[in-house]
Amino acid sequence: MNEQEQEAPEQEAPETVVSRFLRWMKEWGRWVLAHPVKTVLLSLAIGGVTVALVNIGTLTVIVGCSQTINQGSSSENPPSETPAASTPEVSEAEEPESEVLSPTSPSGSSLDPSGTALPEAEPTEANSGTSENPEPSESSDLLEQYRREVKMDDCLGARGSDQWCFLAGFATSYVAWRLNSDDAGTGVEFHNRFSLPSGRIWGNAADWDDAAIDAGLEFLDEPGRPVVPGSVAQWNADDVRPYGFVAFVEDVTYDGDDLQSFVMSDMNSVGEIMQQEPSEWVLREHVVCIPEDCQPYGWPDNFLPIQELLANPPS
Repeated sequence: MNEQEQEAPEQEAPETVVSRFLRWMKEWGRWVLAHPVKTVLLSLAIGGVTVALVNIGTLTVIVGCSQTINQGSSSENPPSETPAASTPEVSEAEEPESEVLSPTSPSGSSLDPSGTALPEAEPTEANSGTSENPEPSESSDLLEQYRREVKMDDCLGARGSDQWCFLAGFATSYVAWRLNSDDAGTGVEFHNRFSLPSGRIWGNAADWDDAAIDAGLEFLDEPGRPVVPGSVAQWNADDVRPYGFVAFVEDVTYDGDDLQSFVMSDMNSVGEIMQQEPSEWVLREHVVCIPEDCQPYGWPDNFLPIQELLANPPS
C-alpha cells in the first residue's frame, strides 16, 4: 500500500513592533530612492508647518501673559476720577503775619535788633506756672542777631574769642552778650575781667561762682534774695560738663518763697565742646526748668546776680 505523505505548511511567526518598524523603514527607503524630488519637497513642507506651529504657540503665550499683567496693574491702581483741587489765590492783604521771636531784656521786656526795650507783652501761661513745660526751640532770629553782633578778635590771645574775651559760640559768650544787651544806661559792659581783682578772670563757666564771690556778689535763691529775670544760672564742673555751664534766666515762677520753675536760654548745651565755626553754633530758647526736670544738666548749682553789678558798677 502506497501511502502518500502530506507535509503541513509552515506557520509564520507573529510580527513584532520592532520588525514592523524595520519593514516600514525599508519601504520608506526604497520609496525615497525611487522619488528623490518628491522627498525633498515633502521635507520642506513638513519643516515649514512645524516652524509655523512653533511661532503661533509662542505668540499665543506672549499675548496671554501681557493681558494678565495689564489686568493686574489696572486693578491695583484704578484711575482717579477726582479732579485736582485748585489752589485759591491769596492776596497780599490776606497773608497771615509771621511770628517773630525777639530776645528778652533782663527786665522781661522784648528787645528789637538794636537792643532797645519794647513795651512789655501780656503775661502768658508759662509765667503763671500752671501750664505744661513747652519743648525748647532752637532760635533762628536771636542766633542770627548774636552772629551779627559778636566779633572774633582773639582777645587775651585766645583764638576764636569774642570782644568780651570769651570763646565765641560758647555759653559764656552768649550770656555775656545777653548781659550787655541791656546795661541799664550805665555804659558798662560785662567782660572776662569785669569787677575782679587784678590777675583774675571769670574764666570757664565752672569758675563763675568763685569769680562772683571775688566780685562781691551774693548768690540768689536765698532768703530775701529771689531769682529775677536777667540773672545767670550756673552749673559747676562734673564728668558730664568738665567746664561747667551758664545760661541766661528769661523768666521765673515763685510759689511764696519757693522757686517753682524758671525759663532760660543758652548756647552750646547740645553741641560738642569745641565748635568755633559760626555754622555750628546752637542756641536754645524757651527752656523751662523745674527741680525734677531741667535739661540737659539738671537744676543749677547757683544763680548769680551779675546784672546788679552792671546796674550799679563799682566806683
